[in-house]
Amino acid sequence: MNFLNTFFFLILLFFLNKKFRKITKNFFSNKFFFKINNFFILFIILNICFLVIFATKYLISDFYLDHVEPQIATVSWFFEYGKEIYNKTTDYERYSLIFGPITYYSNYIAMKFLGASIISSKVVSFLFLNLTLLISYLTVLKITKNTKFSLFLTGFISMIFLSTVAAPLRISNDSLAYFLISLSLYFCTYKEYSLNKIIFFSISLILLINIKPNLILAILPSFFYLFLKNEQKIKDILLATLISLTFFFFIWSSDYFSIVNYISWIKVISQSSYQNGFNLNMFLKNISFSLIWIIPLIIINYEDSKKINYSEKLFFFILIFSSIILSLTGSRDGGGTAELFSLTLPAVFLFSQSYKRKTFILNKELVGFHFSLLILLTIVFLHSSTKGLLKKVKFLNNNNYSYHIDELKEILSDYKYKSINMGYGSNYNSYLISYLRPILTFNNKNFVLDVPHLIVTTHSVPLKEEFLKNCYNQVYVFTKNDEPFSSKYWEREIFNKKFINNFKENFYKQKTYNFFETWTCKK
Repeated sequence: MNFLNTFFFLILLFFLNKKFRKITKNFFSNKFFFKINNFFILFIILNICFLVIFATKYLISDFYLDHVEPQIATVSWFFEYGKEIYNKTTDYERYSLIFGPITYYSNYIAMKFLGASIISSKVVSFLFLNLTLLISYLTVLKITKNTKFSLFLTGFISMIFLSTVAAPLRISNDSLAYFLISLSLYFCTYKEYSLNKIIFFSISLILLINIKPNLILAILPSFFYLFLKNEQKIKDILLATLISLTFFFFIWSSDYFSIVNYISWIKVISQSSYQNGFNLNMFLKNISFSLIWIIPLIIINYEDSKKINYSEKLFFFILIFSSIILSLTGSRDGGGTAELFSLTLPAVFLFSQSYKRKTFILNKELVGFHFSLLILLTIVFLHSSTKGLLKKVKFLNNNNYSYHIDELKEILSDYKYKSINMGYGSNYNSYLISYLRPILTFNNKNFVLDVPHLIVTTHSVPLKEEFLKNCYNQVYVFTKNDEPFSSKYWEREIFNKKFINNFKENFYKQKTYNFFETWTCKK
């Protein structure tokens, strides 16, 4: 967070003091500031349009934003071949990551119905991101009965998502988790208590665990908020536990999922993620990011303390607890503020409840607070969201590989009876082009050697040399005139000189195309 962000956070805290509020009341009550307020509100609402338009652009582009997406798309199609999603640590093939089984299965269903392609692999993420925005809007509208304020808070969610837009859009299906969290909050708006809600929360908890386990922290506020309303709390929690365990065993009973292998890879990958230890700077950045909702909610709870019921206070404390824990778990290699995106949804629920009470948000004495908060949000957007969005638009525009895709399909036709693998070259550009590797798996049951997996596993589970020697019927595809396997990734050497020499001893360059070249096993 930069100096201006910190400065405005301090100003927001000053509004806990009544004297400070009185000093600013007359100044910020000027009509000029009300007009500026409306401009800021409109600007934040427009984030909804920015996010939806970019999400649509991303959906129809034949490329990926994040380096793990090709792995997810590739492995998702393994269901078609009856192939394990989490293979053994002793296998020659190396592709398993710790995304949960629901991530892969949901993507496979979309590709099965629409046909396997890069575009169809992104449909589930696109669909549930938009549904998350819709359900969040309807939840706020139901609580506040105010369209403008509902659009404002939906714009706030969109702005947060845009700050690292690849996170909610990528096909790891964080957006599916966001949808479940937003739906749980919508159920919290109903006064009546029903068995259907228990079933929904029970299944949602297990789905979240099997998408991205740490996101379960974002549904805990609504879970306890709901269960505290009923007198039979213990009985219902026991029932929810039973339903959750049943559904959990149902998922992992599939032959595609080995929980033993999954846990083995979790241990290996976690060791890599935290090998550099706790990252204090990243933790402070994460905590600073969460202050965007924590500080306003502290002031709201302070002002409305006598009017807030116990369940809502507990909701708030669980939200703070979740913010701290997710800030900690996100303080690692590959972590960051995106770990906290899911918490904007329960935060918005509390803002809506505050508006409903009409004692804080509509309090004229706090017009200065509203103005300062809007400036802070706009600064965050301009500093992070806008800059990040423009970079991603430029990235997609600069990486149009439609002709490369056509050539990969030509290679597949030329090597119908071979196992065709994507090779990795000597530079960043060749690695970007390797994002197209799902095309090879969509059209054939091919051998997989995946860099996102290798980056976080080779230090503990080195590559086996035998698979280069036992290469019968295998073909590797590299970018034209590139040096095979000679690049470092994130300053880590995955393919050492011995590996490269073994590769050249067992493979030879056979054919050159416009964009690619093929290396075939000598045996």
